[in-house]
Amino acid sequence: MPLYDYTLKDGRTVTLYRPMSRADEPVTGAELADNGYPDAPSTALIPSRRHTVPDRVALAQFKSNPHSQPNQVLAGYRKMEEQGKLKSRFTAEQVKQAWATEAPADPVLANT
Repeated sequence: MPLYDYTLKDGRTVTLYRPMSRADEPVTGAELADNGYPDAPSTALIPSRRHTVPDRVALAQFKSNPHSQPNQVLAGYRKMEEQGKLKSRFTAEQVKQAWATEAPADPVLANT
């Protein structure tokens, strides 16, 4: 569930975990109590306004660029290994299995 920021009638800003389908619904006192705001009334609807512009952005997932030169070189080696064009003590099938179980890492990012 995403986090949403709301400004309450008394001027406080609260952050709540809510499903996207309920993002624009009024905030309830029970939700405030469940999310660490114990002084809220338990059942009342709280007048509030949802912030529609985020005040912060966070990366949720990191993925390397497949078009970077190191990744292109690794992809080339992978393709050649799978086709059996590189001299190796492993069979082409063993190489395919190894590449299937382990994704190539970006060597530039691995050193950071």
